[in-house]
Amino acid sequence: KKAGASARAGTDQKLKDIKARRKKIKNDLAKLKRASGEAWADLKAGMDNGIEELKKALAEVDKD
Repeated sequence: KKAGASARAGTDQKLKDIKARRKKIKNDLAKLKRASGEAWADLKAGMDNGIEELKKALAEVDKD
């Protein structure tokens, strides 16, 4: 019972982190739509990084 509660708490925290990352990516995407030139390149790099982090986090949750 205690181990189940601990696992649940860990999963809840991971999901909370994923939601925060998803929100950041959504905000970055909105900025990307308004950006141009060099700003676009910087935002794209950040978006690519954010998406990779989100994929890793989802894969980690999937393992549990």
